[in-house]
Amino acid sequence: MTSQELSDQEINDLCCTRLGWELKPHLWEYGSVWHDRAWFKGETLMGYPNFLTQDPVLQYLDDLIEERQLQAAYGMRLFELLEARHLSHSLAWYRLANAPLRLRALAFLQVTETDEQI
Repeated sequence: MTSQELSDQEINDLCCTRLGWELKPHLWEYGSVWHDRAWFKGETLMGYPNFLTQDPVLQYLDDLIEERQLQAAYGMRLFELLEARHLSHSLAWYRLANAPLRLRALAFLQVTETDEQI
């Protein structure tokens, strides 16, 4: 089975397993729905994490960047904030893909500020 053939649930389960979490019997309620098992990190209840969802609030930033066609400027600004110029090509790509939310927000603010001044 290729990764494209995996269901969302299978992808989430594999991510939990790779993180070393365990699916254990546990009665708990979330969103008015009762569940009889959950993922645990050691003794910490993690519930049913979803690694595939993107925070809808952050999507608004991405939407505006695309609407104003600022993708290239945003990418370069984020690259500079991460100081990725001094990294190997592979590590720079990794840092961009995993940029902290604070730096993503700062890059957004700086790029849209420049755009609004024009």
